[in-house]
Amino acid sequence: MSFNGLIIWVLLLAIWFILTRTSAPWMVLSGVLCTAAITILQQRLFPPTPSLRWRILLQPIKWIHYFVILLIRFIYSTLYTTKLIITGRVEGAVITLPITLTDKLGLFLLFSAITITPSTIAIAVDDDLLYVHWIRETGSKGDWQQIKESIEDRLVSIFIEREGVRDR
Repeated sequence: MSFNGLIIWVLLLAIWFILTRTSAPWMVLSGVLCTAAITILQQRLFPPTPSLRWRILLQPIKWIHYFVILLIRFIYSTLYTTKLIITGRVEGAVITLPITLTDKLGLFLLFSAITITPSTIAIAVDDDLLYVHWIRETGSKGDWQQIKESIEDRLVSIFIEREGVRDR
């Protein structure tokens, strides 16, 4: 277990003791074993990349920009979906969109952002393709590429470090 893993384990164990408020031997043993298992599992599923993680945390302006774009898309999509439902001109479609984001945390955020936005559900990511179910107006093609890119561009500027090229 790495030093970071040890810190995480100690913090989880402290939370365990705060929540259980007991020193019964079986609870102490349960806490030690459960928090150790969670820490080991977390480190195997999410290998540490400290330089990237610190770099993404130290970009508050880009994060604010991402959340503003997400909020605008959320409001617009809510109004658009409401209009489609009221008029009865609703049609679903599964589309495939190319993605440039490769970081797993960035992909998770993109997937989540698309899924929480009304009228969209991200279905799967396969290599460099994103499958999305979109509700659209009957007979319309919609501008799905632009909607996805407005969110993805903000995440790319946070998660992809390119030498000699300014962030988008």
